[in-house]
Amino acid sequence: MFLSFLCAVIHRILSFSIILDRARLSVDKPNIRHGNLFLVLLLFAELFFLFFPPIECSPSRQAFNSTAFFLVSLCFGLVVMRRSAHPVGDPVVLPVVGKWFYPVAVVSVAGCIGAHLYAMHKVNYVGYSDIIPNIQILAQRFLHGKTVYALEAWQETTYGRYYPFYLPMHWLPFLGSEYIHMDPRYVTITVFVLAAGYVLVRTRKSVDPRMQMAIPLLLLLTSAIMAKKANFVAGVTIEPMIIGFYLLFLTSLNQKNFLFSGLAFTLCLLSRYYIAVWLPLWLFVILASGEGKYAIRTILVVAAGVGLLYVVPFLSHNWSTLFSIGNGYDLAIISEWTKNMNKDGLPYHLFRGHGFAYLFYSHYAAVDKTKGFYLLKKVLMVVPLLSTLVMAAWYYPRRRNINMRIFLMASFKVYLTIFLNFMIVPYIYLFATSVFLSIGILAELNRYGSNEDIYKK
Repeated sequence: MFLSFLCAVIHRILSFSIILDRARLSVDKPNIRHGNLFLVLLLFAELFFLFFPPIECSPSRQAFNSTAFFLVSLCFGLVVMRRSAHPVGDPVVLPVVGKWFYPVAVVSVAGCIGAHLYAMHKVNYVGYSDIIPNIQILAQRFLHGKTVYALEAWQETTYGRYYPFYLPMHWLPFLGSEYIHMDPRYVTITVFVLAAGYVLVRTRKSVDPRMQMAIPLLLLLTSAIMAKKANFVAGVTIEPMIIGFYLLFLTSLNQKNFLFSGLAFTLCLLSRYYIAVWLPLWLFVILASGEGKYAIRTILVVAAGVGLLYVVPFLSHNWSTLFSIGNGYDLAIISEWTKNMNKDGLPYHLFRGHGFAYLFYSHYAAVDKTKGFYLLKKVLMVVPLLSTLVMAAWYYPRRRNINMRIFLMASFKVYLTIFLNFMIVPYIYLFATSVFLSIGILAELNRYGSNEDIYKK
């Protein structure tokens, strides 16, 4: 019943998007903007359902908000995917940069910095965050020549009995801040601002002048809302840095620079590894599009990056480290199902209004919570993979009439939506990456217009 409801809602939204797309395909430029408006509305819905639910949700409110957030995020990706399937035509004329673009972009970047500094001021990670202190310990151990991935590394923190499970790009960027004893959150802000600035530089080539103005303002608005409604994202986590990595990854999908793509892929794989399951779809699409040389070169760069940053220095001496990291992660995460409860006696992070972990918890709460935990773990491995297979099957027979790069962006948005919503513990800060990616997709999408043959770019 639940699946049939989801399918019915998605069908209705896509039917409406088809009407907008048909209008967008006409020669009239104002009609091109209709599809942009629909995507912006979906983005606003994502913002609302992510940042405005109650801190502690009742089971009914949890069901409503998590389903609504999942639907709008999924439909954003599906609508973009439909736009990738339009026939290509003559390239559009190079756009003119609006006279207000640079002032608005500068103000927006300054506003994003201010929003993150405000969040840092409102929340002190010392004594509150378990993420940053553990990252600092790993960085300090590396600087002092100690074994980073060792059981004793986290003995003095809340993760004390767990084997360190943070991947290298979680803590390597903080070596400099630890060496000079600087607040590590300045590193996360810097990475985010540089990535957001790069997105804005590319936005100059948007064929829709309104989107040249909208993208900077959307970045500013989202940062301000996050600082106000979820200041812990910038205050006690490193997620702004992860968002920056994934914005760079998104722009790499629209380029043929294998060095940049390989670097962006490596940063994502060795921080939040979301793209790991999606990468086979990327490889399939690239090869099916006749870009084998680019694919091989990119893979070699990724292999070199992973080898130099992870395998050689940390795994090659003790391959059991990889299994210990996985076990440590499971032990740390399962405590969120059994110990960290809200005032109603429900797991705090499972009933914040996001994700479908609450379904598995609720079903097995009276029997054995760990059964629900390990079942969801299997679902998290299988369902996102199945989604990539479905999208590959949809792409292949249409590949000659599909804008490959738009499809890659859309497919990742769909995949990431499914992956995040089936996370074992749906921390709210993880979903922030998906929302900022929606802004990045809007920015990249409007660099091409309705008729540009980006398949040949």
